[in-house]
Order: sequence, then structure tokens, then C-alpha cells
Amino acid sequence: GGWWRHTLNRLDWRGTVLLIGVAMHIGIEAAMEVGPFCPATVSLYLACFHPDELRRWPLLRTLR
Repeated sequence: GGWWRHTLNRLDWRGTVLLIGVAMHIGIEAAMEVGPFCPATVSLYLACFHPDELRRWPLLRTLR
């Protein structure tokens, strides 16, 4: 418990954590040959969002 945990739980950390993950996987892909692992892993990051949230993304709206 405590005020610090309460404060951190009120924030949506998904964007920050996903941005770090995508940057890390792009760095791995640039530094070494790992085959289709990195693009497949990065595509799984979309599962962290609700479909209603994804529908609001302008880039994904153009892909329909």
C-alpha cells in the first residue's frame, strides 16, 4: 500500500513500457540477426490495448 503505490497505480504505464520494449527489440534487430522473432514480438504489443483503443489510432484506421 501507501501513497507512492497509489500514485503509480493511477498512471497508465502501458505506453511508456511498450515504447521501451519496441525500442529494445528494434535495437536487438539492428545489432544481430534474430530472424522473424523481433517483428513477431513487436506485433504482440498490440494485445496490450483494448480493441476500442486501437480503433482510435489514426495509423490503424488507415489500414482497414
